[in-house]
Amino acid sequence: MFRIGSISTSNFTQSTLAVNELVQSRYIVKKLYKELLYLGRISFLGVDYVRDRAKPQFLKNANLTDIDEINKCIERTKYVIKEVEAMNKFHKYRHLKKSYEFNEYLDNFTKEKFNDQI
Repeated sequence: MFRIGSISTSNFTQSTLAVNELVQSRYIVKKLYKELLYLGRISFLGVDYVRDRAKPQFLKNANLTDIDEINKCIERTKYVIKEVEAMNKFHKYRHLKKSYEFNEYLDNFTKEKFNDQI
């Protein structure tokens, strides 16, 4: 271990690695926030609903410096994104199912009406 001035090189590399991890996690968090807003835009919830829920949570955790805590928040956000995607898929499925059920009802109604006339 070499000493440069009063800073040892091992401590210097550890601190630069920690700073690099913080910078990388910042980009990850920004990407996750943008992804949440995009999901809100394409979902039935709306972007305002998602923004009103997500922004306070992100701002509350903005001052975290512990890498482990940041990673926990990142994993929690990824879970929320998966849940919003699942809700969107379920909502689309229910909508399609209802529209086809209505069409089947109309088909049965028209068949019965024409069968009665014959």
